[in-house]
Amino acid sequence: MKTASSTVATDRTPAPHFRVLDRPQLKGSHFLVVGSLDDRRSWGVVLDALARTPKDERPRVVFVGFSLGFDLLEEARRRDVHESVEQRAGVSDEGLVRLYNDATALVCPSSCDRARLRLVEAFACGTPVISSSSASLREIAGRAAIYFEPVDASALAAAMRSLDETKRSDLRIQGFARLEYFRMTSTCASHSQLCPEVDS
Repeated sequence: MKTASSTVATDRTPAPHFRVLDRPQLKGSHFLVVGSLDDRRSWGVVLDALARTPKDERPRVVFVGFSLGFDLLEEARRRDVHESVEQRAGVSDEGLVRLYNDATALVCPSSCDRARLRLVEAFACGTPVISSSSASLREIAGRAAIYFEPVDASALAAAMRSLDETKRSDLRIQGFARLEYFRMTSTCASHSQLCPEVDS
């Protein structure tokens, strides 16, 4: 079985299996965080955002990735948000596509290079994005994301609460447009390599 994101892709072109499903289920059932749990500060800010949200308004957050130096569930229990947190490891490619499609939004708290790929995977699945405001992620997402300062849990909590259907629809459209832009620039770059410019 292929595990999540085992297919080779670039930070501007997702693997082809990332797509909008014909019949999405439970649309908007959770927020999604994807990546190995080796960055205590990045994943901790998501838990802190949940802790700053009234208990009866807390969304469900699904973390996809293996724990590497960060005990997610223990940290969630310590903040008393464990009932809103679910961790999944070893998710298949198709399972990850389903999670993207069913998500209210992808939350991308990390600024590492791998996070750039998560953004375009979300765009391909029609999933809105809430992202840290690092320059490397802004370069990828442009206007197709809501941004928050990387360690500002209150700002992240506010961003998660702000996602009504109108905003989600707008981000979805912006994400498709961003992905199409990357595809067009990639095609143009390929053609220019095959056909060198002729001096006028």
